[in-house]
Amino acid sequence: MNLLKNGGQSAVAVLLVMLLVVSSSIFALSVNAANETSLEYTFTGNDKDKAGYAEGTVKLTVESDGNYNLYWADDNGALQGYSSIKLDSCVSGKSYDVPFGNHTVIPKGATRMIALNAGGSQVAQYVLPENKRLKAGKRLYTFNSYSDIHIDKDKNGVFYTKASRRWAEALNFGVKTKTDFIVTSGDTVTNATGPDAEWDEYERILSDSNYVNPVWESDGNHDMRTDEKSGLKSFIRATGTDSTTANFDANKPYYYMTEKKTGDIFIFMALEGSTKSAANKSSQFSDAQLNWLDNLLTQYYDTGKNIYIIEHSPINGFGAGDRMSDPYYKGHISESFESTRRFKEVLKNYPKLIFM
Repeated sequence: MNLLKNGGQSAVAVLLVMLLVVSSSIFALSVNAANETSLEYTFTGNDKDKAGYAEGTVKLTVESDGNYNLYWADDNGALQGYSSIKLDSCVSGKSYDVPFGNHTVIPKGATRMIALNAGGSQVAQYVLPENKRLKAGKRLYTFNSYSDIHIDKDKNGVFYTKASRRWAEALNFGVKTKTDFIVTSGDTVTNATGPDAEWDEYERILSDSNYVNPVWESDGNHDMRTDEKSGLKSFIRATGTDSTTANFDANKPYYYMTEKKTGDIFIFMALEGSTKSAANKSSQFSDAQLNWLDNLLTQYYDTGKNIYIIEHSPINGFGAGDRMSDPYYKGHISESFESTRRFKEVLKNYPKLIFM
């Protein structure tokens, strides 16, 4: 009995020691967790359980005052080619939410999100669940997208002093990245005193570069302003519209191209009149252009082809990026234009378009 009793006491003592150790560990973890910088990610929306969809909210809770940067990362560190999400002037002990909207994509190769402090040290991470990581397929093709190149050879000086240099740099980037083609979203030239000299400069830079793949341009208000007829003539002469005889002979600034490997459709729309034209106060797109667009979409939509619309000016208040508060910016196409309202309805009727 004494042996059992002593054994029982020993067992109780060991158990108490274990409980004390466990209790101390739990307490220590709790204290540390409260003082550590942490990242949480809550996925939301209809696609919250689907791979590759980022919609939701990231919460950063900080241990120390200061500035922090969030990065998409793989197992080796921050992904190349992606900017950080900056959270400045954070206060110790507080949490900061970063929302990701509907249809935001988790980048290919990302296995986690990391938080770096101002010194560049990683202070927290969120490991993406396997079922949320983007399972990217085979790359079909690549293209670079530019807008508002604004080549400017005004006789009184150059308004856009870096335009020619930046166009050359953009072409060199296309060579470096081995892009299949380039699309531009309008205002290739400034057209301050007439477009021809500026288009000549644009083509000279293209000719002098090592870039040899296609460039397809959309027509913007600067391309057409001053004199709509001469603007149209110059645009057709100098741009991708002359890639086929049919496009050139059509004598119109809107056209479409088919990506040769996949059959994907790239539609290049045009602001057919200058925003300064009195005759254009009621319309930016002709009925003929919108009828053409509707017919194209009827033909190609839901056929397994990706369809892109490349167009110069955003619609005021229509979507992300269009709700600009800067009072200087007056470049939206207004819904006071009947053609804008019709164009907007087209975009709503074909929601799987890629509108640039």
